[in-house]
Parts: sequence; C-alpha cells; structure tokens
Amino acid sequence: MASIDERGENNWRIRVYAGRDPGTGKKRYIVETVHGGRREAQRRARQLQTQVEAGGYVEPSRMTLGQYLQHWLTNTAEPNVRPRTFKRYKEIVTRHLMPNLGNIQLKQLQPSHIESYYAKALKEGRIDGAGALSAQTVQHHARVLSQALNHAVGMEVLGRNVAQYVKPPRPKRKEVEPLTRDGVGKLLQAAYHTEFYYPLLVAVYTGLRRSELLALTWRDIDLEERYLSVNKGVHTHSTEKERVQPPKTDKSKRRVSLPIDLVLALRHYRETQEAIRDQLGVSLGPDDLVFARADGSVMHPDSLSKACVRLAKQAGLNGVHLHALRHTIASMLIQQGENTKSISERLGHSSTSFTNDVYGHLMPGMEQETAAKVNVALEGVLTGIPTPQV
Repeated sequence: MASIDERGENNWRIRVYAGRDPGTGKKRYIVETVHGGRREAQRRARQLQTQVEAGGYVEPSRMTLGQYLQHWLTNTAEPNVRPRTFKRYKEIVTRHLMPNLGNIQLKQLQPSHIESYYAKALKEGRIDGAGALSAQTVQHHARVLSQALNHAVGMEVLGRNVAQYVKPPRPKRKEVEPLTRDGVGKLLQAAYHTEFYYPLLVAVYTGLRRSELLALTWRDIDLEERYLSVNKGVHTHSTEKERVQPPKTDKSKRRVSLPIDLVLALRHYRETQEAIRDQLGVSLGPDDLVFARADGSVMHPDSLSKACVRLAKQAGLNGVHLHALRHTIASMLIQQGENTKSISERLGHSSTSFTNDVYGHLMPGMEQETAAKVNVALEGVLTGIPTPQV
C-alpha cells in the first residue's frame, strides 16, 4: 500500500510499504518527495509499488548511476521530450554513459570520474573503436548527464549535481559562410524550374528554419497585411512519418513581416496552386500546406535540404546548405544596420545574447522596418528570373 501526503504547494510525500527487513523483521518503507501535481505523485507511487512487487526496486543508497540513468530515461525523458530527442538521449546513455560510468554508485559519483570520462571520450570514445569523439559530441553527453543528475537532486536522491563542477569540452564554432547577393541569385536561378524554387525563395527572404518552412499553411500567410505566422514545425523520427508539432519554445512563435517582392511572388505561387487544384476538381483550403508533396502530404525535411545542396553545386556554389540561407539573411540585415533585437525576433532566437553569440563577428558594434531592409538587401535578385507559368 502507498500513502500520499501533501506537504506544501506542489510538494508531496510518498510512503510505500516495501515488506519486512530480513535481518530485523521490521517493516520497511520507501519514502520519496515528489514536486508537481497530485497526478505526478500518484504515478510515482504506482511505479514504486510495481518495482517493489517485481523485486526491481533499488534503495537510493545502493543505486548505481546506470540504474538511475535507466530510471530517468523511462520515467522522465521519454514522456517529456520529442521522440527523436529521446532516441538520441537513449543512445548517449546506453552506448556511452552506462558503459563508462554506470557501475559507480550514484552517491559515490565524483567530479573526477566525470572529468576522466570526458578525457577518455575525446581520445578514444567512438564505439566502433575508430578514435575520438568530437568536442561537440562530448558536450551533448555532458548535457544529458547533467539533466539526469539535476533530476536526481530534485527527487532528493542526491544532494548535489557533481557534473556542474566539471567543465565539458568547448567545441570550436564552425562559422557558416553566408551567401552573397550574387550567390542568392545563382541559387534561385538554378532552382527556378524545380519544385524547390518557392521554398528556397521564402527561406532566404524570411530566415525561417526548415521545420517552420515546411509546416506553413495558407492560413499562416496574410498577403494583404504582408506577414506570415510561425506557430509549428515539421519533425521527423526514424520509426514514424513526419509530424507537425508546436515549436519547442515560445520565442519560436512569431510574426515575420514580408518584403513586397516576396509578397508578389507568393501571390503568383498561390494562383498557380489554385489553378492546379481546379484542374483536379478540388479547392485550395486555408489549412493546406504551402509546400508539400504532390499528394498534399508533408514534405520530408531532408528532401529540401538535399535539394538545396544539389542545386547550389549546380550553380557553382560549394559548401552551401539550407541553414546557410538563414545565416545569409541575418548577415545582410547586419550589413544594413539592423539592430540585434529585430534580427533575433525575426529568426525566433531564444535571446538576443544567442544572436550576438552567433553573429557577433559580423556586427559593427523595428520588425516592420526589417522587411523593407530585406527588400533593399535583395533588390533586383528576381530580375531576370521569368514568372513561372501554370
């Protein structure tokens, strides 16, 4: 049996009977504190009861890091993160953290253990035995480990997160080379006779992320008021079809004003889409995707990324990928003297400090004006590209 007592706002004490101590014969109880709502407390109580009945409960004092990581994956990570993120977490835990640190008792884990693991991973961390892991990869491992240990602290299993005392390796930032105005024109010329022309056109004029671009519906675009709304994204998972989901952060939800050249292009694109639908005997609805497969379903994000690389090579532009278009418009706005706050809001960054970190090397020292500056930066790019015909 389990009892649940409220100890304060969103603070619950769980007490689960765990049988009698084989040595003393005294009753044993598992006591935990849960922060959250009553449902979370009830769910945790059921989990503990199930573990006790199955003989799988391990007392925190004897629990290893590997056991806690497995608990954290199942009960915290999987229910709360996207499937693709959970898959990555699971790979990091099962292939790297558990084999190297898993046998250490959770309460005996020291910063020196973690520091030694980072050093080993940077030297010979690949599971195929082919050498070192990159600093970026080891940094991902550090984040996952720290998240799990933070959870252990919150569950009052640990008194402190020792991972916070170890500085993970810092990867060198790979600078993305933005396209020049001439390069943008060459890319769009190469894409003109393909289905990827309009997605790439919107990408370079707005700076939208790939996931945001492919989730746009016609309801999201107001060509009269000249703006589009970003409120969702397309996400993929190896075992599932593409899914449209809300963005990870509220900052990603935003309104992006549209330059007049892009508005005119999108009006024509919509007219062509409506004409094609008329021939098929169906109408173009507000909830139809702006950029989709021929059957109207979600386009796989990798299709657009690979097309961008392929078309860039055809245009004589080496090393150009889809995300470079996002950097391109940011760098052009900086050159036009736009302020960091407007650029950050347009790109949906979590903070202006992140914008400064990424683009600070391009900066010499509101949103409605930004669209006009995009037009100035790309003025004449569409000149010479004929209007697509239905």
